[in-house]
Amino acid sequence: MIITAGMLISAAAPLSLTTLGVTTSFGSPAWRPALLGLGLGIAFPRITSTAVSAVPGRQAGMAAAGNNAFRQLGGAPDPAVLGTLLATKAADTLPGHLAEAGLSGGTAQSITDAVGAGGLGAVAGMELGADTGRATGAVSEAFLEGLRLCLTVSAVLLVLAALAAALPLRRRTGPSVTGRTNLVVSALCRNTEELYTFLSEGIGALPGVHTAETVLTLRRVKTLTAERR
Repeated sequence: MIITAGMLISAAAPLSLTTLGVTTSFGSPAWRPALLGLGLGIAFPRITSTAVSAVPGRQAGMAAAGNNAFRQLGGAPDPAVLGTLLATKAADTLPGHLAEAGLSGGTAQSITDAVGAGGLGAVAGMELGADTGRATGAVSEAFLEGLRLCLTVSAVLLVLAALAAALPLRRRTGPSVTGRTNLVVSALCRNTEELYTFLSEGIGALPGVHTAETVLTLRRVKTLTAERR
């Protein structure tokens, strides 16, 4: 539940940022990214401890390294994927925002072509004269459209991660032991064949048992027989 709570708190950050507009002041969204840090700060330590506790003690380092590797692997493509979504959405919505700003014809087409070739930043280097203000406003609105899409996708992925963390995990039954432990077993066997079967199929089949040492104690049990007459 701690991981789920952390992920849900993290999801609140991008969701709250989807309300940003061109006229939004800096102070309004300044506190919202803190929710992301708070949520991930709650979830990540518990994710690491869960991964480490799910394996035997001798494999704890391997589990921690695997957890870090998957975290890095999951975070590496995020900027590229979200950046592509932002640029694509902004380019798709830009003509509509240019029309709303009163720009059409050759001016709108030149802005659209510049954005398609060099991205939204290419508009800053264009000489648009009196249309500069309206073009900048339209580009800003298109950028916010792409940004809202990225924030929505991020929030949905975090909610899905929270739901996945809430699912019950299958745990192995039996005692959980950390580190090397000795298991002492006393068995009564009638012959060596029965002893070998017990060691190989009984003790040897237990999870985590690597070696077995035996100390034999041979005893002859007397049996009572009827006296012949």
